[in-house]
Amino acid sequence: MSIKSVNLIAQVKKTITLQGDKVEADLVLPRALQKTELSFLAYLHFDGIFGDTHCVNYEVYLKAIDSALPSVLAGGLSFYGNRPQSDINSDGLHQVLNISKLWSRLVNTSTTAFKLILLPQRTGNKSGQAIINHIYLTLVPPQR
Repeated sequence: MSIKSVNLIAQVKKTITLQGDKVEADLVLPRALQKTELSFLAYLHFDGIFGDTHCVNYEVYLKAIDSALPSVLAGGLSFYGNRPQSDINSDGLHQVLNISKLWSRLVNTSTTAFKLILLPQRTGNKSGQAIINHIYLTLVPPQR
């Protein structure tokens, strides 16, 4: 069995706070994708999540900025078990969405950025909050 290399290709440059409203952020690639990367496995990571369990669940959409195609539902985020940052919770939650099945529909070799759209699954309850410190996109070459 061979070890796959993981390539960090994009990240959100700011902390995201979710309080029941729509949130958008840019995922900018430092370079255009290579043709071989279009067939890689793709994962969207949400790391260092803090807050409380009362935050509503969110749907995660991705849209290639250079594409006329609509945004694509990548998955959902749930904050069950989420806790404030403290000495006993210094790392927070980590959630990963496997977007490999969507990847070929989202990208081409001229793709240089994505719009990340987080939509609450229900509105009106703004008592809960979640803070996401790091959001990043990784690619893994397919196993041969």
